[in-house]
Amino acid sequence: MKLNLKEAFESILRWGGSRNEDSDLPVSMVLLLRESNFSTLDQLRSSGERAFGTPFSDKKESRHFVVQVVLFTIMKVGPHSLSFLNQTRPYGDDSSNFGKSLPQATQRRAWAEHTAWTAVDYVKGGADRELEYAVLANLLRRDARRQLRRSLRARKANFYS
Repeated sequence: MKLNLKEAFESILRWGGSRNEDSDLPVSMVLLLRESNFSTLDQLRSSGERAFGTPFSDKKESRHFVVQVVLFTIMKVGPHSLSFLNQTRPYGDDSSNFGKSLPQATQRRAWAEHTAWTAVDYVKGGADRELEYAVLANLLRRDARRQLRRSLRARKANFYS
């Protein structure tokens, strides 16, 4: 079975209602991961609670929730909807050539060493890009720190074992 990510993403856009066909591509951030150690629904709820200072539910009827919808995880933060897509393969089609074009050594190393990724999209965005990226950044800076701590603990455990 071949996974069609474009069709899957379009289905998630339909989940939240109709989409304006003329709108821009979604506001998105991608986390490059060394290991396919993805956040659980409970971890995302906890990250959302810390980032936005409000309790999150597992019920779609709530104003703030995190739920699984087919391939995607959906986070609703009041008027904001985010979708998460996890993949256990390198990001992009021509990864080695793209990685070489990155300007900073840390970026090139992150690109070369990643084996998985998580894309976080602001669903039905485009109205206020600055606000939409701020919502993503507020959540992901905390998630990136958690991923880094997890990776450092794993390296430390491997070093001492």
